[in-house]
Amino acid sequence: MIPDSIALTAWLDPSLTAHQQLISHPLGVKKLTSVKITINSDKHLTDAMSLLCTHSAVAVERGESPLLELTFDEGIREKNLDARPILPILLKY
Repeated sequence: MIPDSIALTAWLDPSLTAHQQLISHPLGVKKLTSVKITINSDKHLTDAMSLLCTHSAVAVERGESPLLELTFDEGIREKNLDARPILPILLKY
């Protein structure tokens, strides 16, 4: 979601051990590539949310229950981590 030119990882040196800890993730994910929010409300979106949707940073759809879907690395591993029912979050990687 953040251009590589301004991402924190662009400033880090992968050959340094201290930087490797900042770059690596326990799930092995590298980059957030998609955000989808499902809402269960008929209310209009706020101006800020409408702006995010217009510029394709976030997809918002209406559904039966709230859900935040975060996709990392285009979902190349085809794995899911579902935190429901504790949290309405689904991670795809």
